Amino acid sequence: MFSGKYENKFSFRPLDFWLLVIMLFGMVVGAAGAQSQEWAWKFTGDFAKFVIFYLLLINIVNSAIKFKWFINSLMLSAAWLVYKCWDLRGTTGARFENRNGGVVDDANQFAAALILLCPIVINYALTKENDWRLRVGALVGFFGIIMSIVLTGSRAGFLGASVMLVTCFCYFKEARKKLSVVLIIGILATLPFVPDYYYTRMNNLFSSENVVVDASAQSRVNSWKLSFEVWKNKPWFGCGVRNFWFEMGVFEGVDGAGHVSHSLWFEALSEGGVVVFLPFISLICLFFLNIRRAKKKQIINHGLLVCLQCGFIGFLVAATFVNRLFYEPIYWWSALSVVANKLSVDSGGLDYFEG
Repeated sequence: MFSGKYENKFSFRPLDFWLLVIMLFGMVVGAAGAQSQEWAWKFTGDFAKFVIFYLLLINIVNSAIKFKWFINSLMLSAAWLVYKCWDLRGTTGARFENRNGGVVDDANQFAAALILLCPIVINYALTKENDWRLRVGALVGFFGIIMSIVLTGSRAGFLGASVMLVTCFCYFKEARKKLSVVLIIGILATLPFVPDYYYTRMNNLFSSENVVVDASAQSRVNSWKLSFEVWKNKPWFGCGVRNFWFEMGVFEGVDGAGHVSHSLWFEALSEGGVVVFLPFISLICLFFLNIRRAKKKQIINHGLLVCLQCGFIGFLVAATFVNRLFYEPIYWWSALSVVANKLSVDSGGLDYFEG
């Protein structure tokens, strides 16, 4: 924050940053009229921290080598998450929750992190310039990621991971044969270890039988309908962040908080209104636009940019079925796209990365 090495740490403020500021403003106004101001102000404060970190990240990561090492640190994060899942296996019930094991505790949240990180690990394993031992380690990491997503029992994670892997196959055109082998081996190696609980949850996801109604799926439909009604009643600033719980509590006839909105999009719409929802959608669109511009310039390794893109697409699919507005890695990915685009513009055509 105060280092003299980064005198211009706050000088770069692109449109993406101002969209976050608008979202923060909407949350502040919404919190003032929320039913539970304590929850609203708490999460608004958390989002304010996201905005500060965002501003620091896009200014301090001011070279391609820093960009690359931030990606490397994300790979270490993937290794740590897989280790935690292995270390605590069988101790958290049918689903791996990682409770009290770190900031990524919820099963769906844990799966979402691995979806974002998986393409980075795959790219490292497929890059022939890397040391073969590190590539083998990345392949083992890929198996660990798939296994960990399975152990979470997250159906949203299953859908997001499936879309992420398909997207990787589509984007990594020159490495499709290698990628196909990696995917087939990884999935086949995982199958013997898949618990019966996971098959049951996946069967409920795709079953066409109406004999037993999936309570989880039905609760999502109910939440989405109510989210839209809440937004219509308070279209500009919503009911206040983390206050949809109480709207759902009234709907379900319980004293206090009910279920969440079960969707990133409906969460932003019902709890933040138009002032939060539209800037957030714009921020996501700018992510893909920044990545596209950076890839055209070919300054930063194309594979790294594709990794960010594939992980984000898979994440958004998973987030369609779970709350994720206050999930900080979303904004890390957005910041990295801003940095990649800025480096592409400022570098004058110099290629920093090999491979």
